[in-house]
Amino acid sequence: MAIEIIEINLKQVGAPKQARITLAQTQVLEPSTICPDNYLDSVKHAEKNQLIEIQSEHIRKQLERALLDEPNFVLFPELSIPWEMQDELREVAIKENVYIVGGLTYGPDYQNTCAVFPPFKSDNIPLQGTIGFSSDIGITLF
Repeated sequence: MAIEIIEINLKQVGAPKQARITLAQTQVLEPSTICPDNYLDSVKHAEKNQLIEIQSEHIRKQLERALLDEPNFVLFPELSIPWEMQDELREVAIKENVYIVGGLTYGPDYQNTCAVFPPFKSDNIPLQGTIGFSSDIGITLF
């Protein structure tokens, strides 16, 4: 699998000169249970759906709380964001003009993934990858 590196210069997309980052703390519920459906039987599938709903509500509450600080970036822990919330978080990032970055629960390939939801629409930027920050307020997705 080839790794594509895309750099985003935040100065070019209208980001402020100083980044304001809020760390959102949330409990990660049973990450091994919130895994791809093909790894689950019907009983575990029902349990997974319940955990996804609980975890999604935790993420929404922490995001609401984090946005009170008017950050440019909201960071969530590894494995905290349910895979199913990607569309919702993409919309929130654009609406609130904030980058949302965090670890998704295990995806279809049972991989640990970091997602970046930018505050603008772009077909050119992948929504998942490993993120790195540079000193000139840039983001690199690996």
